[in-house]
Order: sequence, then C-alpha cells, then structure tokens
Amino acid sequence: MPFGYYPRMAWWSLFAGICTSVAPAVAVLLGAGLLGAAISLSLSTIIYSIFVFIDVLKIFSKENITISRPDFGFGIRNFFRSIFLAAQTLLEMVRQQGSRIILAPLAGVAEMAAFATMRTGANFALQGLNTVTSPIMPELMRFLASRDQARTESAFAIVWLVLCAVLSPAIVIVQWAAPALFPLWTHGKIAFDPWLFGMLSLGVSVLALAQPAAAVLQGNNILRAQLVNSMLAAIVAVGGMALLVPLMGVRGAAVALLAAELTSLSACVWVAQQWLREQGMHWPWKAFSAAAVAVPVTALGMVALELLPAGLTLAGLAVVLALQGLVAILYWRHLPALARARAASLLARFMPASLRPTVATVAPPPANGSSPKP
Repeated sequence: MPFGYYPRMAWWSLFAGICTSVAPAVAVLLGAGLLGAAISLSLSTIIYSIFVFIDVLKIFSKENITISRPDFGFGIRNFFRSIFLAAQTLLEMVRQQGSRIILAPLAGVAEMAAFATMRTGANFALQGLNTVTSPIMPELMRFLASRDQARTESAFAIVWLVLCAVLSPAIVIVQWAAPALFPLWTHGKIAFDPWLFGMLSLGVSVLALAQPAAAVLQGNNILRAQLVNSMLAAIVAVGGMALLVPLMGVRGAAVALLAAELTSLSACVWVAQQWLREQGMHWPWKAFSAAAVAVPVTALGMVALELLPAGLTLAGLAVVLALQGLVAILYWRHLPALARARAASLLARFMPASLRPTVATVAPPPANGSSPKP
C-alpha cells in the first residue's frame, strides 16, 4: 500500500487465514457436515470482513481520503483495461493448476495423484518465497517510481539472497531427506519419484530468480507484456505436457513446467531490462548472473544425490551445500554497499541481540550524480 499500511493489512490477512481455516474445522468437530462447514466458512468470512472494513475506514479518515461519487466512465475504461489482467491470471492458473486437468486423461488418475502429492513440497517452498517477496513489493514500486537505482537493486538483492542462501540449500536438503520422509507422509500409498520431485522443486528456484523482473512488469502495469509472457509460458506448459507425458509419464509434465518457468524468466528479464533502460536505469546483470548460478548448482547437486551410492549421499550433500555456500558468497560480493547494509539489517532481526553486528548506514548516491555534502 502506498501509505505504508502493508504490515497492518498483512496482519489482517493472517487473521483471515486463521478464521477461514479454523471455522470449518470447528464446525466439523462439533458434528456438522459439508453444508455446515461451508456455512461456517461463509459466516467467518463475513465477520472478519466487517472488522477489516471498519479498520480501512479509520485509515481513510486518518489519511484524509474521502469517498466521492463513482465515475462510471472511468470505471468502464478500467474494466476493459483489466481484461488483460483477467486473461493473464487465467493463463497463470492454466500453467500452475491446469496440469491436473491435462494429466488425468494423459497419465491416469493414479499418476495425477502422485504428481499432485509430490508437488506439495514445491508448493510449500513457493509459499515460503511469497512471504519474502510480497512485503518487498510496495517498497520496490516506490523505488521504481522515484527512479532510485540503488534502492531498487537493494530490493532485488533481498529476493536473490533468499534464493542463494536459503531456498537453494533447503531444496537440496529436502531432496536428500525426501526418500525417507515421503513414505512416512503418504503411508507407503504413493511411490516416491526423486526425479519428478527434484524437477518440480527446481521450478520454484527458477521462479524465485524471475521474481524481481516480474515485479517490474506488475508494478508498472506493463499489461501487454504480462499477457504475452503468460501466454508463452502456458503454451510451453500445455504443449509440452501433451508431447512429453505420453513419452515420459508424469516426469514429462515436470519437464514441461520447468521449461515454462524458464520461458517466463527469459521473457520477464528481457522486458524488465528494456523498461529500466527507457527510464534511465539499468538491470543489475552482475548480481543477476551471480544469483542465476544457484539454479544449475542446485540442479547438479540434486542429480548427484540420486546417482551416488546410498552410503555416500550424506557426503555428497555436504559437498553440494559447500558449493551453494560459495555461490552465496559470490553473489554477496556483487551486491552494492546499500544492498549489503539492507540485507545485513534484515538478517540481524533474526539473531539474538548479543550477536547482532553493527550495521553502518549507507546513503544512496544523489540522483543528480553530485557528491553528497559532508
């Protein structure tokens, strides 16, 4: 939100998630059926929405925002413009969730269930990524609007630092532990496929790499590029499944989804760097290239874990994590001073007070290029 109330609204979103999760569960525990659970979900949604509406009205009053008469002409124009967003959202849904509809006739219900189950790990990683990227979006939009190159790169840096230092090692660790944990989770009903699991997880790392570029497109309402990007990715995903699933089974679906993510990454970066150049800014190629190294290192690490003998997998995991640590260090060295200070301050929040390092405040360079006053 442009007025700085994003954390407040995020807490309301957390409250909404708790209400919609707990209310149906309580209804079922009290003996309600499907209809009763649906009614409890609807009532909880109405109740928390009333409280949110009251809080938003208080914010309007505090910020001197008045409710004016509706401009139907403006609304109709925006309605037609929003068709691009609706189409783009539909294509994203086809790419992310439409795989189940395509897999059922191509691979069978049993294979589709296995695919959906093994995709749970990737979905969990995706939600974790969103908890990092979503709060950064409002700040990133403000930095882009003010054409602040230094702070824009610092916002990019947070996402890519999470990819290099957190997400990539977590993916490899889960890949190493999954063969033992997956049968316990599914009670042995679904066979674990490490190659399928690995490709689905790798797609999340590609998505993380593309997040800053996608944020540039979304934040600046570059609607046509978003629509074309989603269309290309959906064609690759759906077309790839139609071609590969009959040949490779559900692994073919994972390959198609990974190819779609790579297509989306290429398109987003190409459009984002063009837009930045038109605004007198530039795409941080050095930091992006350093962060991109994390994806193939993660992929090779997962392949190595599957090819090594069982007795050497722990040693292989240690080697892969060491390589990923080197990638994280390489990426850190390509960050500007402001981005390092921002990342260090965020990291300090998760450390005990006695261990927190002293982070120097780094001022961004003046917009006119002159030297700052002493």
